[in-house]
Amino acid sequence: MKKPDELPEIMQVVAEFIGNQLMADGIEDRRAVDLGLKCAHAVMTAIGGDNVYIPKGFFFKYTARDLEIARLFGQISMREICDKYGITSRRVYQIINAVHNGVEVPTQLDLFPTEEEEANVG
Repeated sequence: MKKPDELPEIMQVVAEFIGNQLMADGIEDRRAVDLGLKCAHAVMTAIGGDNVYIPKGFFFKYTARDLEIARLFGQISMREICDKYGITSRRVYQIINAVHNGVEVPTQLDLFPTEEEEANVG
């Protein structure tokens, strides 16, 4: 699919990506291009001017991985788990605790305090 010239460069990439995905799913080429452009314009309207971070989806990948590690724990050796996933035994224990507690422990502090934290400050 040719990039549409009437959009900013990043939105050209978005329109092209969406159009190509639709074509791969069997949508007729012209219709796929039109839908890609419509989606790009909708994104610009909804979040244009904002700085937007688009995650790569590692959370979901690691959640599945963490569940697998918890399942394997006790079935194979710690060394095998560490080697298989390229992590330390300390990280394995952190994952096991997080899975058993039902919560993934955050590794980064929150940028903004919660309302409760703000109320306690002062």
